Amino acid sequence: SSNAVFSISTSSTQPKVVLSYPSANGIYLGVGQQISVSWTRQNVSIVGLDLSTDDGNTWNQIATGINANSYMWTVSDYPGSLCRLRVRSIANDQVLDISDNAFSISRIELLSPNGGELITSDYSGQSVFPITWSSANMGNVKIEYSTNGGSNWETVNASIPAGSGSYNWAVPGVPTTSAKIRISNVDNNSIADVS
Repeated sequence: SSNAVFSISTSSTQPKVVLSYPSANGIYLGVGQQISVSWTRQNVSIVGLDLSTDDGNTWNQIATGINANSYMWTVSDYPGSLCRLRVRSIANDQVLDISDNAFSISRIELLSPNGGELITSDYSGQSVFPITWSSANMGNVKIEYSTNGGSNWETVNASIPAGSGSYNWAVPGVPTTSAKIRISNVDNNSIADVS
């Protein structure tokens, strides 16, 4: 406990940074996604950005020397559900702001089929092929297939636990040379991988 006093100011002349995005509740990001991190600055010229995957207990620098109100960040390969970003003044590290809410970073990779396979089927729909994937920090995934290179998608399974890592797919008896599989996060379908 401290007996020392501190100050609170609403002055428009004091240095200040306010992180705008990501800060809302319910944000799911995917490893490798490019997102625009944004903030406002007041009497602060150069800022740095840090990532925490443990709700702000420890921080890792992701960028520094930024003289702007946004930064295109390629989401780091640190899956977790207690992630926060911090924007801070380089001149005065006491001038900072942290994401109001924790966000999630997830990863998914389709392992098989992943292009080049020849999967044999018959018209009975009795042929089975194992779809396999690896994932991190993801609840459920959706599996879809396309027979026309991804122009249209049919649902194979709308929601299956991501941790299972495989699904025995009853291969449709539709001949094609343009088949694809897509696997995506049920919570955010932009976190996906395609064969």
